[in-house]
Amino acid sequence: MTILERAAGIGAGWRDKMDELAFPYPGEFYLLPAGSDGLSDAAGPYQAGRRPARWWLGERLSRAFHRRLIAPDTFAARFLEARLKPGGGRTRKAWARLLGGSSLYRKATLGCQSCGDCIQDHLAYAGCSMRWCYKELRNGPCGGARVDGSCEARPELPCLWDLVYEASLALGQDPRRFAHLLIPPRDWSLDRTNALVNRFAGTDNLPKRTEVGEGTHDRHRELINATRKKVGAAVEKRDADFIRDLARRQAEAGADLLDVNGGVPGREAESLEWLIQVVQEVTELPLAIDSSDPAVVRRAIPLCKRRPLLNSIQDTPESYDALLPVVREHGPKAIALCMSSAGTPSGVDDRLETASRLVERLTGAGVALEDIFVDPCVLPISTGQEHGPAVVEAIGCIAKRFPGVHTSVGLSNVSFGVPVRKLVNQTFLMLLLARVWTPPFWIRATGN
Repeated sequence: MTILERAAGIGAGWRDKMDELAFPYPGEFYLLPAGSDGLSDAAGPYQAGRRPARWWLGERLSRAFHRRLIAPDTFAARFLEARLKPGGGRTRKAWARLLGGSSLYRKATLGCQSCGDCIQDHLAYAGCSMRWCYKELRNGPCGGARVDGSCEARPELPCLWDLVYEASLALGQDPRRFAHLLIPPRDWSLDRTNALVNRFAGTDNLPKRTEVGEGTHDRHRELINATRKKVGAAVEKRDADFIRDLARRQAEAGADLLDVNGGVPGREAESLEWLIQVVQEVTELPLAIDSSDPAVVRRAIPLCKRRPLLNSIQDTPESYDALLPVVREHGPKAIALCMSSAGTPSGVDDRLETASRLVERLTGAGVALEDIFVDPCVLPISTGQEHGPAVVEAIGCIAKRFPGVHTSVGLSNVSFGVPVRKLVNQTFLMLLLARVWTPPFWIRATGN
C-alpha cells in the first residue's frame, strides 16, 4: 500500500489517529510549539531551546579573527577595503597575494570548498555548508535531519545546521535570526577565488543579503472586493460590521495596505466611497483604490486619509490616457500592470517591454520612480508551467533596468487551480525574493 493510498483510506478523520501517527522521541525538540490539534502551531513563537556551549579551537580562532579583522567597521576591515577595491591595480594584486594564506586556513579548519562566496560569519563558523551540508543549503536546514542530529542523506555526518544552531546558542545569538535574513544563491563567477579578498572588495554576498522580517516587503490585502460574493452582499446591504471586521482582521494579520473595490455594477462609485469610509473607521492603514474607471478613482482618492495606491494603470489607451490625468492631479502611488494592447503577457521579453514603456511614460509625465510599483502580471502555473519562471526572470530584469522602481505581485494568482496552494505561494515568494534583492515590494494576497 502506498502512502497516498494509506492517506486516502484514513480520509478526513486522520486527526483522530494522531496517537498512531506521532512517534515521540526522548529529548526531542521542535522549533514551533505544539498546537491543540497535535501538530506544530505555525503561528506560535519560536522556541529557542537550551544547549550547553560546545567550543573547539577552529571555531574560537575563526570568531576571534572575524571580530578583530573581518567584521565591518573594524580598523583592519577599513584598511583592507581601501586597498582591495576593484580597479586597485598593482596595489590590489599585492594585498590579494598577502591574503592568499587565508584559503589554506579555512580549508584546514572549516572544510572550505573555495566557492569564493563565503557565509561562515552567518553560520557562526560551525563549518562550510558547501562541504558539510549534503544539499549545500545556505538559508536553513532541509528539515530531514535524523533524531540523533545526523544528516538523513549521509548519516555518518552530523547535520551542519544542527551544529550552526548549537553554535548560535553558544554565542548567545537568537536562532530565529535565520528566519529574517535571506542569503543570495552562490555566485559561481567567484568560484576558486579568495573569499576574504572578495569580502573586502565588496563583491561577495554580504551587500546582497536581504532582511525578510518586518518592513522588507509590504502585504497588500485584497479581500474587501465587492466582486466577491459575501463582500458584495455586505456592500449591497450596507453591512458595516461585516466590512469593519474584515478590515480589522486583515490589519491584525499584518497587512500594510488594504485594497478596496466597489465593483457593484452601476453603483461602483457610491459603493467605493462607502467602503473607504467604513474601513477607515477601524484602521489607519493606507488604501489601494481598485478601479479602472477614472471618474470613480477621482471621487475616491480625496476621501483617503493617507496617500493611496492606484490599482492599476495599464499600457493601453483606454487605461493610461484616462488615468494619467488623475495621477497627475491627485498624486497617488501607482501599480503599473504589464498589460498592453496586445493582451496578457506570455514571456519575459513582452513583460519587460511593457514595463519599460509604462515606467518611461510615467516618469516622463512627472511621476517619481519610487512611486511606481511594476506588476509583471502573475498567471496561474496550472495553465502553463512556464508562467512562474517567466515572472521570476522578468521581475529581476525590471529591477535591474530601473534601479529604485518597486514591484508588485498578485502572489496567490500563481497557485490558482493547483493543490497545496499555500506551499506553492511560499515557494514562489522565496524565488521572487532571491531574484529581485531590491525590497520593499507589494505582495498582493487574496487569501489568508
